[in-house]
Amino acid sequence: MTTRAATLTAALAAQLATESAPVVPTAPPPETQAPETQAAETQAPETEAQLHTLLARVADGLLVMDEANHITYLSDGLTDLLGNRADIVGRDAIQMIHPDDAPGVRAALANVLARRDGLTTFEFRAECVDGAWRWLEARAANLLADPSVAGIAMNVRDVSERKAIESDLRHRALHDTLTDLPNRTLLEDRLRGAIGRSGRDGRTVTVFFLDLDAFKSINDTLGHAAGDEVLGGIGRRLAAVARGQDTVARYGGDEFVVVLEHDHYEKWIKGFADRLRNVFREPIQAGRELVPMTASFGIASASGGNPSPEGLLRDADAAMYQVKQSGGDGYAFFDDAMVDDELVDLTTD
Repeated sequence: MTTRAATLTAALAAQLATESAPVVPTAPPPETQAPETQAAETQAPETEAQLHTLLARVADGLLVMDEANHITYLSDGLTDLLGNRADIVGRDAIQMIHPDDAPGVRAALANVLARRDGLTTFEFRAECVDGAWRWLEARAANLLADPSVAGIAMNVRDVSERKAIESDLRHRALHDTLTDLPNRTLLEDRLRGAIGRSGRDGRTVTVFFLDLDAFKSINDTLGHAAGDEVLGGIGRRLAAVARGQDTVARYGGDEFVVVLEHDHYEKWIKGFADRLRNVFREPIQAGRELVPMTASFGIASASGGNPSPEGLLRDADAAMYQVKQSGGDGYAFFDDAMVDDELVDLTTD
């Protein structure tokens, strides 16, 4: 370890200790303490081995920047991640940060500059020597006033594995485990966002509520594994029909929901409904069998940001129920008259 590294390590270690140390009663003056106590308190890590151990414990890597964000020092622990020291020292650190994360890093560094003590912790993606973006966590201390450092010292560690686990957990919390489509929670969140945008831009939000016809018979005759295969296949077919900005979700059981944001009229909506119906024209694999499938569709539209997600889903569900009552395999547009079970526009075979 170089003298510079040892100095930086000791300075950052002092900051870490100050940040985390508990408040303890004031010690008596040195002249009242036993000689052996004074010797223990004034002892410093002076050997190369001690300093190396301290650096390993304090940080996965040590990086120092000046006030202009130029890197002035890089420890050996970061060269494997970021590249050769000669290529890194002198660079603007922000240029190595993912563009989406750069504003947050700038704000964090401004906070570091405004503080004269304590640590600021932040996370960001950085471009590494292999060209990949990896998540790093930095704990930064303002040591500009310390002549032995004269910079912003950062304890940097690779947290990519933790971030991947967190991302996977978030995905699982918001997606159906069988189809990998958005689940009800994510659907309602996206629908709420679509309705809010509709209130601002005047576009139409249309919900298609789908329920598979006679699905229970597949589970009863071919088994639940075959039923799961059908649900997975239907989910893939629906997702293939939808546009990139649309949401296709599994609502639960054998029910699916498609959400569209558009500025078209009823004729266009009917055309999209026909495309969804075509998903069921070809039999679908269920175990060793190819089984024909149909579905009942309920359609509800709104604009102006007025309905709630629950209300729009309820209206589409009511329209779907009317199709079921009429024999299934078709679609219907919601009408207020459905509340009283009056006449409704049905399109069925």
